[in-house]
Amino acid sequence: MRKLVTAASILALSAGAASADKLAEPMVEPEIQVAPAPAPAFNWTGAYAGLGLGVTNMRDRVSFNPTFDVDGSGVGLFGFAGYNFQLDNNFVVGVEGDLGYNRVTATGEPSMRPRESEDFTTAMVAPQMETRLRTSGSLRLRAGYAMDRTLFYGTGGIAMGRYTANDGFNDYSETRTGWTIGAGLEQALEGGWTIRGEYRFTDFGTATIGADSAGMETTEFRNGSQINSRLRTHEFRVGAAFRF
Repeated sequence: MRKLVTAASILALSAGAASADKLAEPMVEPEIQVAPAPAPAFNWTGAYAGLGLGVTNMRDRVSFNPTFDVDGSGVGLFGFAGYNFQLDNNFVVGVEGDLGYNRVTATGEPSMRPRESEDFTTAMVAPQMETRLRTSGSLRLRAGYAMDRTLFYGTGGIAMGRYTANDGFNDYSETRTGWTIGAGLEQALEGGWTIRGEYRFTDFGTATIGADSAGMETTEFRNGSQINSRLRTHEFRVGAAFRF
């Protein structure tokens, strides 16, 4: 019996010593993992400038007795610059201007129109018409919505273009003005660069071109005539810009 009491005492003393040792050990606080701060959202505010290429389809509706279409297409090189301002709700507004050189030439020829005179019948054929669009530019507003580094936008404003035409007898040249509207998608890259794709429709309006047609063979035009031209273009552009 004495042995059992002695063994129990020894076990109790050992347990108490172990508990004392644990209490004496310093408390180690658990390590708290701090999540990294999220990267700041991309902001489109600022100035930019860039270069691009465009493919243009041109249609010139010519009223030259009879009325007919002069169609053509070509490519162009242009530069652009502007400024964006991003609002708190991720909407982006700004202004942009561009200026480019185009190689767009269109040709067309009206159908034959019979014309009766007092003693004979003639078939009048107007000569082939050729029109060209060389330099062009615009000043526009831009507005869109930014999804971080992706910007969906619309644009519209005034447009200008250097227009030349040849009716088979005379050359004409003038600066045409009108309006343009379009939409695009722009993607921001690293290092301040962005790339974009854009569609634009431009209407240069209707212009009247005076023609001295004394050299024409049909009496209908011998006293001079006028050519009415309504010029419109559809254009697809791609470009790259650097944000300052």
